[in-house]
Amino acid sequence: MEMLVTLLIVALLIAAVVEILQNTGRQIGQMTGEMTQRALIQSSLDKLMTDISLAGKDQAILQVTNDASSWYESSRVTIEWPDVQGGEAYKRIDWAAAPDQNEEGLILYRRVKLKGSQEDAYFIPLCENLYSFQVQLAAAGEGSLEDPNSQQMVDIVVESYRDRNRDPERLLVVSRTFCRERLE
Repeated sequence: MEMLVTLLIVALLIAAVVEILQNTGRQIGQMTGEMTQRALIQSSLDKLMTDISLAGKDQAILQVTNDASSWYESSRVTIEWPDVQGGEAYKRIDWAAAPDQNEEGLILYRRVKLKGSQEDAYFIPLCENLYSFQVQLAAAGEGSLEDPNSQQMVDIVVESYRDRNRDPERLLVVSRTFCRERLE
């Protein structure tokens, strides 16, 4: 009888240790996925900031269109470098977030289109599993966006689902606010 009680206690201890190890493995997987998602968003926002800052230096045209159609809030950013000799832009960069195939989240895309290029310019997916992608322009201080002397502030907010369950109550929020003219 004592042997059976001992075996039962050992079995319970082994089951408890296995459960702890499984929970730890799940948490590590969840944290790794969240860190990977955050890194993808951060690198995408770094690239977007670089594009916007280059547009400010080269006197390119920056256009932001916000759309709240369907269930997702998203922005479209278009940067066009004008052709000195007139005509269409010689370079254009587009940023857009569009629903995935199942329309359960957004995917952030970037496209670079060069004038006279024989190749088609494709939208390249940068990060997925997004809840929203918002870009806002505002004038810093007392100026307005139309005033060439005012400094344009850019506010970027990306909300992403923390995991594949896509729970809108548990979002990962990454934001950047910067002044276009002050970036190097």
